[in-house]
Amino acid sequence: MRLLKYVIIIMASMIFMSSISFAETNTKQNHAPVVFQVVQAQINFDNSMIKNASFITNNDGSFGGLEIQLKPSASKELTRITAAGVGKEANLVINDKIVSRATLRSSLQDQFLITDISKEDAQKFIDSLHE
Repeated sequence: MRLLKYVIIIMASMIFMSSISFAETNTKQNHAPVVFQVVQAQINFDNSMIKNASFITNNDGSFGGLEIQLKPSASKELTRITAAGVGKEANLVINDKIVSRATLRSSLQDQFLITDISKEDAQKFIDSLHE
């Protein structure tokens, strides 16, 4: 019982101190230093799910994005997950780094284009399919 009491006191102190730190940091940087997210669903892409992934080139020759075409089984799962997430943020994570974030406006189907990604990160995605 004494241990529980000490744990509660320590946790309360940590929460109080973190709220002070948050307030100080938040006013200095205009954003939260730590973000808590609840991930409700995810799908992990690998070469068994991807039919094709390729660069898209704009008319002026610049990099336009990454086009991904899924195999039918992966397409069904992605459509289900994204339909439930319409209006919420979706992240594309490569090697534990968020490389693209967007708000889902509709469910994704068997083929989609990611424009908010660097050419280097798109290449990492394509390379990861061959590992």
